[in-house]
This record gives sequence, structure tokens and C-alpha cells, in this order.
Amino acid sequence: QAPQDVAATAQMSPTTSGALPAVEQQRLQQVAMLLRQARHLIQVHNPGDALNLVEQAVQIAPTDISALILKGQLLGTAGRFPEALAIVEQVIQFDASKALAWSMRAALLTNMGQYQAALVSVEHSLELDPNDPETHTIKTTILEHRANVESTGNNGRGSGASGKRGGP
Repeated sequence: QAPQDVAATAQMSPTTSGALPAVEQQRLQQVAMLLRQARHLIQVHNPGDALNLVEQAVQIAPTDISALILKGQLLGTAGRFPEALAIVEQVIQFDASKALAWSMRAALLTNMGQYQAALVSVEHSLELDPNDPETHTIKTTILEHRANVESTGNNGRGSGASGKRGGP
């Protein structure tokens, strides 16, 4: 099954989406609705219920990039870094050109104390989208944490990266 962005597909023009079978259109609309509701719940600070809706969307459309990215973000925000990383790895397998997925991977790896792997990921993200300010912030955070580890000899596990990409 090919990766897709259900929300984008569901918003296609009537001419284009008319080619889809009615059942598929309904499925795409259901996923888009779930993702909209989840984003609303995030805005009103209800990430637990948002995650439940996103998981429903992923069950309906397991290769939907938008749903997977949102699931990874919610898991990362909840501190469930290994689970979030597994989701982000799925996104990268489906579409390695998603700069957001690479920067999320970098933030998650930073939160897990894996600074060298995080640096490789953030560099790849910047190759794909060199103008993303949040990715530059993630890179600065990685370099600061790595420098701290090298100077103090501690295990490197601290506050980690933050923001919507993969951490608190």
C-alpha cells in the first residue's frame, strides 16, 4: 500500500476526487475529520484524547503521512520517545524526502541522549529544507547537549530537545 496524505487527498477538487470509489472517499473524509478533531484537542490542551483520535485515523489509513507525523508528535510530547521514534522511522521509510520527519527524528534522538545520530538526522533535514528555523534550533540544542556531555562527562540525558517535533 503506497504512502499517502489522506487529508490532502480528501481535499482534492471534485473532478479529481470523483475518480475515487465512494467507499474510499468516505474513508479519506473520515480520516481527515479525525485529524481535524485531534488538532483541535491539541489546541485545547487535551493531548490524550487527541492521540486516541489519531490512533483511530492510523487504523483506518496506516500509511497516512499526516496521521503518522501527528502521532509521532503526540507520543514525543508525552515523553514516549522510543514509540515516537518508531513512528517517525515509518514515515521516513514511506517518504525519505520529508524534512519534518528527519527533524522530528533528530529531536527524539536528542531526548534519548543519542546526539551523534541526532546530528546526522538534523543535517539531513537541513539538506532537504535549509530555511526551517525550528530545525536550526534543534541543531543548536543537539550541539549544546553534545558539548555538555563532552565537557562534563555525564551521560548526556537531560532536558533534551523541545518543540512540536518530538519532545516536551
